[in-house]
Amino acid sequence: MADLLSNWSSTLEAVPPSHCIPVHERPLDPVEIVDNIPVNHGVPVDLMDEAMKVYKEFFSLPAEEKAEYAKDAANNTNRGAATLYSSSAKHYDSEEHRYWRDVLEHSCNLDGKDKITWPSNPPRYREVIGAYGDELRRVSKVILGMVAEGLGLEAGFFDKELGQRMLVNHYPACPDPSLTLGVGGHCDPNLITIIQQEVYGLQILKDDKWIGVQAIRNAFVVNSGLPITVIRNGKLASVAHRVVTNTTQSRTSIGTFICPHDIVEPAKSLVGPENPPQFKSFNWGIDFMPHYLSKKSVY
Repeated sequence: MADLLSNWSSTLEAVPPSHCIPVHERPLDPVEIVDNIPVNHGVPVDLMDEAMKVYKEFFSLPAEEKAEYAKDAANNTNRGAATLYSSSAKHYDSEEHRYWRDVLEHSCNLDGKDKITWPSNPPRYREVIGAYGDELRRVSKVILGMVAEGLGLEAGFFDKELGQRMLVNHYPACPDPSLTLGVGGHCDPNLITIIQQEVYGLQILKDDKWIGVQAIRNAFVVNSGLPITVIRNGKLASVAHRVVTNTTQSRTSIGTFICPHDIVEPAKSLVGPENPPQFKSFNWGIDFMPHYLSKKSVY
């Protein structure tokens, strides 16, 4: 596990060539930071603090303890199990530039049976993240209910079995943030992503311009993903975003992915003779995700 940034980044005085991204992708222009995004949610603040603390402790574990979960994410056949990798699933084990982050990813199913694959250290990991996952599922149902109403969909459109995954990013302090990114510009592959962050780094693309999202403690940022664009038949864009690094602080962000169960297609109530479907229906897990994770994908 020598490639995990959290194992060796503190000893670096410069960004290694492996992590220097192409010049046209570098975060060189000044970015406005906004702080007027709604943040109400009802999740207990102490649970949010404890979840963040647990994840920070995990990434601070000795390399040999983290090695149990470190696998090639792109070729991991058990997508439910906890997987630890560096950079991204597309750039892992490739000759392309690597992003300045480590990632812990695992499923977070409603029945809780997948907990046995989660890290057992820190000792309270499964208890805390289990409770956190339950709360975020509750919040996601409220959000998706509002999304359905806002998009003109029938009530209960998203009241079906949905997948839930935790994707937690750790971005160590970086010697030169102008040469690299925590992760490059992309849209998420799931319905919505609910993000908890304490340190600035998240930027969204609005009107072809990057805008920084101020990190507000004990608040969530919600991004809509590509399936929402399909369901709305192209009338609502997904949120393109990226992450920049800084020289003084490491940054840990907790991402909760709410995923479609199977088939994604334009909502039948939104298509007709004057508004034909712009997308074909597809199986999210079988057809879409392998393409999204491939190096040919533009996302």
